[in-house]
Amino acid sequence: MNFFLKSLEGNLVNERKLIAPANQKDFAADLLSTYCFADDYFPVGKIRSIYFDSYDLSSYDEKRNGDNLKVKLRLRWYGEATNSDGTTRAFLEAKHRLGSARRKLRQEYLLPVDWLEKTPLEDASFSDFIQKEVHNLDLLEAFYWTPTVIIAYDRMRFFCPHSKSRVALDYNICCPKINRVRFAYAPERIDLDTVVCEFKNPGGTPPSWLETLTIAGFRVKSFSKYGSIMDSILQRI
Repeated sequence: MNFFLKSLEGNLVNERKLIAPANQKDFAADLLSTYCFADDYFPVGKIRSIYFDSYDLSSYDEKRNGDNLKVKLRLRWYGEATNSDGTTRAFLEAKHRLGSARRKLRQEYLLPVDWLEKTPLEDASFSDFIQKEVHNLDLLEAFYWTPTVIIAYDRMRFFCPHSKSRVALDYNICCPKINRVRFAYAPERIDLDTVVCEFKNPGGTPPSWLETLTIAGFRVKSFSKYGSIMDSILQRI
């Protein structure tokens, strides 16, 4: 399999997440449409990510234990980016987080969609790929990363002119595929009853609509899709 490396980038931003039950999605979408502009390029789209972790689930434990310094590794692709030759743009991302600040390193590839979506996560090709490429993301090559789950969801994207924030509303959050070797007794699929509104900007300026969302039941809190999915898996096996 040929992997085509196209770019490497890093950035440092502040971000906040607001969490509510999934049935609050339509209210949040209407509110954001009133106060924000829809994203110029991808206002609505699907996101899928393969999350990698160590054999002892170090990334998951960092989140569960509330460590201030966290590292997350994932391979992400977007439903709207599929090419006619069966490949899609995919991004290998390492997120280094210190408190609310984060630095994300990203590499871009052209990868076969069938490999990403149809190959079992326990297939050796995923581990081979990550061990080959992980050194480019400033991570220890000796740390053996393995695929754990795929997380999928729908996203609406906005720009807030007041706070200069990029805003995302994530819903239909689910885990359609689990590494069956690592978690043989996990359920076939997991759905989260959660909608997530996230805004990111360099200065951490609170948007003008933030109070309205909190009145409607959204809560500003730390939230990890990967952590929540893993909680559900480990509670059931």
